[in-house]
Amino acid sequence: MSDDTSTYEERLLTDYSAQASATKEFELTTEQQQALALDQNIAITAGAGTGKTTTLTERYRHILTEYPELSPTQIVTITFTRDATSEMRDKIRGVVDDALESASAETYDRWQRAKDDIEDAYIHTIHGFCSRILEEYAVETGVHPDFETLDNGEAVTLIDRTVRDVLAYILDEATHLRAADAIDAQKATLTDDVERLARLYSRDDLVSLLAGLLNERPESNEWANQLLETSHEEYVAAVFERACPLSPETVNTLLSQPAVCEALETIRELAANDYEFTNEPDDGIRTLELLGPQLPDGPIDGAETATYQQLFLDFCDQVTKGDGTLYTSATYYAGTASRWKKYDRTADHEALTAACETLINTLDPENQNLSFDGAAIERSIPYVYAIARLYQTVREEYTRRKEAQHALDYSDLIERTIDFLETHDRARHELREQFEYLMVDEIQDTDPRQWELVTLLTGSDGPNFDGQNVFLVGDEKQSIYRFRRADVTMFREARDRLKRANPDSTETAQQLSGNFRTLSGPLTFINELFEEVFQPEGDEYQPYEARPQWLTPERSEGTEIDGTVEYLVVPETDQDVAPLGLENSWFDERTYRSKGEREAYGVAARLTQLFDDPPQIYDPETDEYRAAQPRDVALLFRTRTRFPEFERAFEEYDIPYSSFGARGFYETSEIQPLVNLLKVLQDPTQNIPLYGVLRSPLFGFTDEQLAVLYDSDECLWRQLATMDNALETAHGQLKQWREQAGLDGSDRITTWASLLSEIIDDTGYLISVGADERPEQAVVNVNKFREQLRTWEEGSALPLSEVVERIERERDQEDDPGEATIPAAIDGVQLRTVHSAKGLEFPIVVVPELSRGVNERATITDNSSYSQSLAYLETVGDEPVLGIKGPSPANSFETTATPDYEIAKTVQQQELRAESRRLLYVATTRVRDHLLLTSTHTVGSDSEATFGEYDTGEQASSWRDLVQPVLLEDRELLSDLATAGSATHLLGDGQYTVRRPPTPVAGPAESASTERACDIELPEPPESSAGIALSATAVRDLVSDHSSHDESRTETEPEHSAFLTESSSKKGLAPTQFGTAVHRLCELSLVGSTIDWSAAPTQIVDTPDKLSPTVLKDLQNQVQYGVSDIEQVEATLPVEATYDEYQVRLELPTGQVVGDIDHLTVTDDCYYISDYKTDTLGDRDLETVAEHYFAQLYVYACALSQADSSRDCVLRLIFTNAETTAERAVSGEDISGWHERFVQALAQESADRRLRE
Repeated sequence: MSDDTSTYEERLLTDYSAQASATKEFELTTEQQQALALDQNIAITAGAGTGKTTTLTERYRHILTEYPELSPTQIVTITFTRDATSEMRDKIRGVVDDALESASAETYDRWQRAKDDIEDAYIHTIHGFCSRILEEYAVETGVHPDFETLDNGEAVTLIDRTVRDVLAYILDEATHLRAADAIDAQKATLTDDVERLARLYSRDDLVSLLAGLLNERPESNEWANQLLETSHEEYVAAVFERACPLSPETVNTLLSQPAVCEALETIRELAANDYEFTNEPDDGIRTLELLGPQLPDGPIDGAETATYQQLFLDFCDQVTKGDGTLYTSATYYAGTASRWKKYDRTADHEALTAACETLINTLDPENQNLSFDGAAIERSIPYVYAIARLYQTVREEYTRRKEAQHALDYSDLIERTIDFLETHDRARHELREQFEYLMVDEIQDTDPRQWELVTLLTGSDGPNFDGQNVFLVGDEKQSIYRFRRADVTMFREARDRLKRANPDSTETAQQLSGNFRTLSGPLTFINELFEEVFQPEGDEYQPYEARPQWLTPERSEGTEIDGTVEYLVVPETDQDVAPLGLENSWFDERTYRSKGEREAYGVAARLTQLFDDPPQIYDPETDEYRAAQPRDVALLFRTRTRFPEFERAFEEYDIPYSSFGARGFYETSEIQPLVNLLKVLQDPTQNIPLYGVLRSPLFGFTDEQLAVLYDSDECLWRQLATMDNALETAHGQLKQWREQAGLDGSDRITTWASLLSEIIDDTGYLISVGADERPEQAVVNVNKFREQLRTWEEGSALPLSEVVERIERERDQEDDPGEATIPAAIDGVQLRTVHSAKGLEFPIVVVPELSRGVNERATITDNSSYSQSLAYLETVGDEPVLGIKGPSPANSFETTATPDYEIAKTVQQQELRAESRRLLYVATTRVRDHLLLTSTHTVGSDSEATFGEYDTGEQASSWRDLVQPVLLEDRELLSDLATAGSATHLLGDGQYTVRRPPTPVAGPAESASTERACDIELPEPPESSAGIALSATAVRDLVSDHSSHDESRTETEPEHSAFLTESSSKKGLAPTQFGTAVHRLCELSLVGSTIDWSAAPTQIVDTPDKLSPTVLKDLQNQVQYGVSDIEQVEATLPVEATYDEYQVRLELPTGQVVGDIDHLTVTDDCYYISDYKTDTLGDRDLETVAEHYFAQLYVYACALSQADSSRDCVLRLIFTNAETTAERAVSGEDISGWHERFVQALAQESADRRLRE
């Protein structure tokens, strides 16, 4: 590049402005025009709403304009999502079409060539790009020419199955495995590994851990490979180096001081003496016994560094109190002077005291982190190495299974491409010659492997990156995909490398700061707010922390209205109602299940007021100002878990809404019949799918018309064949469709998508679903389903069984694609997650649940049922580290955190907190005109009433902690809200209004007063690290009279199988599934959900084909009894709160018991513990059966009493089959007695397990 950079840039800006003026197009800002500079590397930080996509598109156009000889096949554009890829391809196709339309005779041919090449352009996601490279070089890469890419759901399923199969083979529970030869070679070692890990983990938890590691490739590969090449001694030293608060450098500095060595020498000499009073409690003797054995026999500084690290920390712990402060008297670490004098040891005591004082003055014990447990490293070694060996074993089996299927998962695509480019010089140089320009969008959401691809495709093979024409665009402030392994630090590192590769005079780092989306008022507020929110957590910014960027308002349309910002303060508890002036108001008259429901009704009330007196918004589609409507409002949540609470509130106040992603795509009323149809075509003897098809709009039969088909001894399909009239016609139609599909033995004559389209057209299905209450959504969902089938069949025809299996897998693995989006036809307030709103904008944005904390579960085992995180895999320094909970020193069957666990956990939680701030930024910057933040709040107890306390720094765990000190610190604010209901304040130059929930414009339905109160938070007992962990049902069986039930039943069998004499299993449905259905449907009924009995049971049980009409009727009767029993009891009580499936934990000296209370009713002085039992009593009397089950409920009573002993307990067994209830009031003495029985039972079980081991 020439040195005349400024001249080139000036010409670029002048030429582009002239071009835009000539074509009557909008002009880019100066920042955007600077981003078009070619023949250099550029890294752009593009703030929210700054026209990033437009800039990328215009840069693409500019490349083709400046270099007519270039083809789109020479420009690589990497996007983050498939939707973004499609949008980018469409936009680039559009600019090429525009250029072709206005081309002169001289330029027409080259633009026509560009148009022809667009379809082959390298515009892909990173996985799509890698897949294309592997396909184009299939011979060289060694992949199968027709390899299949496993989506996330398919990979998860295969991984889980692989891990379980490997464990089964190791334990001789299975006989066949693809990697059997590799396992057999080390079978004894692997068996020992599994049996050792079984002391710490259940099988499901071990599966979760190993599967999680497979999902974390390649970091997990690097971790396991490095560990197994490391000796135990090297491993211990490495952990000490990275995790010990006293670094090796600090230790070496200490040992270089003569006074420290003299003090250690004194302690070693004193420890070697025999003292006459060693049997007497003396802290001086304890100090010598603690430190002496750790000191070497030779030179005092001759031991390993790790030895001194632990010794110094042990000393600091010895001389400090539990709160970390120094003991005020030397007696607590040097012993009692009078005792030493009594035995003529005064000189020794004075020497020990002096040595301790020297170490105290040098080490500064009060400022040391004493939680480090060096001994835990040694205890964990066998377990860490066992996990690594097992991981490598399951990885090899997983690899072999993929090879057998000619399949690659997403991680493989990138790894195989990188490996190919690194090892095939010819291909690497060919691609470098081919690709003249490389652009990467959303660089903040990439990982190090993607940057590695960039370096391989540009520049030379030298040690330093020297590529040119690399264009990166992203925004650290909008990096919110850590759960997909995105590394926010990559943008900064890549930017630095691009800068080093550029000539010194070239500006690499640029910004887009002109915001085209948001009105000036809200934008100023957002700028001011995040100047505070994006301050570093510590004294300095860490690489993963985003820095604030001031965005300037560049929006030119719709600026004649004043944008607004509000903060809605909702009382968090009953005690917070009066200070906000809401005592005896509509808000106070209601009862609430949770603080989330309080917030939901507060927001609903504010929206009723907003729609009654709507603010003005600008509609860019019509270029008009108009009053806001429900469809202009979007509520953006962290996750979907709070959707139901807001949906109920909106329904009560008749606020129309659309929930995006709240329910699965396959569960919608218009898609489920089509899925059922595919199942019926595959196997028409499936009763439930066939029934669903017949009563769906495909045929439209009523329940009454279908009643004639019911015959307990005959399936519906065969019954249908014997009918006449319309039912006979339906049978013939289904047979005809099966013939077209080739499912009757004939040849298949069409694709599944084409067949489905023909059926939809012939039956008028779209017309039927289009007449429903959500017509636009239904139609686009159907079209999405057809398109999905087409996509699945691209390249190869799939058997129908595989299509159905894939649908079921996506639904079961929570990989459901979600409903189709219809931006122009949304009717109602939109409920979305922040992630689903990325890249979108809305006239009015509501950001609720600011009080919700950050999810700090370990991402590697987030799907585990284990109550605590099993392990953390994080990069510490430059090394991947797996931190586990190792065996406790008190009990090898219990766990305690290792230093690697603590440091990896700290790394993850720091980064999650930083990402949480970025997530709030993304949520707020979706707004165009009006912004509303909402949160529950407590009110402080001081004399000058203020809002409750909040956490700061590392303790800040919610968005509320971040914004409360910025927005709610005015001492007069609370009184203003109590008297006026609102108050307006300034944040810098940004104005905002704080409100309390207003009176709803439309009064709530009468049913509101019957809602059960559920607004207390039950305390939890402290965690215990001792003993074993069992379920409540397992403990019940340990302490019950085994003569009254099947003693052969294992601990892991579900409780519904106990005492089973006759049940729904005789009618076809397994008792465990029947019991699960009763529990779940009772729970749904009690929270106010309307049960669709034709659909809901089929979504709960694993074998819906077993749900015969008789079983469904039995299920409905039992649910009805269970719900009515609860409602009748609660109608007579002063209920404060209710909970369904409430988990409790009983901590005992000998272990821990965990269980879920089916239904918990809380009054001021009593817990009512209800448990559903679906057993048939048969010939047994109620008292005998109940006595067995009451033991389980006593576990719950003990756990609740342990957490809060102020309430009595009533135990209630609801026998839904027998339609009878056994009830027992228990006293504190009863609970104490059962508590002791449980202690003894766990102690005995622990001893029995050790014997079995």
